[in-house]
Amino acid sequence: PRCSTTKRYLGGDSVGAWETMVYGIRRPDVFAALYPSRPRVRFSSTGDPNITIPDWDSTQITYDTTGVVPLISAIDGGGSSKDLLDSVAYVADTDNAVPWVGWVIGWNDGFTTRDDHVDFVAALRAAGRGFAVKWNNGDHSGAPSIADITASYYPGLFEVGVGYPLLTNCDADGDPATDLTGGINVGFKWRNWTESAGAVSFDLTNILGSRDVDVSVISDIFTGNKTPQSINIPSANTWVTVSF
Repeated sequence: PRCSTTKRYLGGDSVGAWETMVYGIRRPDVFAALYPSRPRVRFSSTGDPNITIPDWDSTQITYDTTGVVPLISAIDGGGSSKDLLDSVAYVADTDNAVPWVGWVIGWNDGFTTRDDHVDFVAALRAAGRGFAVKWNNGDHSGAPSIADITASYYPGLFEVGVGYPLLTNCDADGDPATDLTGGINVGFKWRNWTESAGAVSFDLTNILGSRDVDVSVISDIFTGNKTPQSINIPSANTWVTVSF
């Protein structure tokens, strides 16, 4: 009875991160944020046309979908398993509401491909989603720690039904297509969030250092102008008030 029904989060490592993406990304009414560590965001570790399905007896089975596309059991909703396991396509569709997601990955992971995560970042950005990611050139056991995300985007910061800042174009962002180490939107946090139909206000900071960042809001309540504002945070842990 003491558990919050609006401050619930989902996370996991490896296969648990994969399931976090498959299950949690579709349930923003249940989970306020997702924290997967080294997730697979598409259907295999080798890319199209292959799809890998978890299997109780053999761990996983890989299909070549030019010949066979395994279907989901009707009791689980039916449809193509390839579509279910494609989180990139799911977040790209702006008709789908999704939770905020923060994740970590190593480019030599082997469980997932770098190209998939580059596409995932592009899809999140194009659809105006809230996210943060940290990466390095490590393998599946040598990726950054999810603590690099939760150090600022801590469980409790997000709440189902409550808005949050949409951060873009931070001057500290890396390019996942070219940088072997880096991150996007890492280190930000906020406080004193208030929202109404006519106004949003909050304080924003970054725990890692000075930052220039474009800030808008994700809010189902605020109906005003959400045009991004260019915000300067002059130093680490310095709070800047942002109002819309």
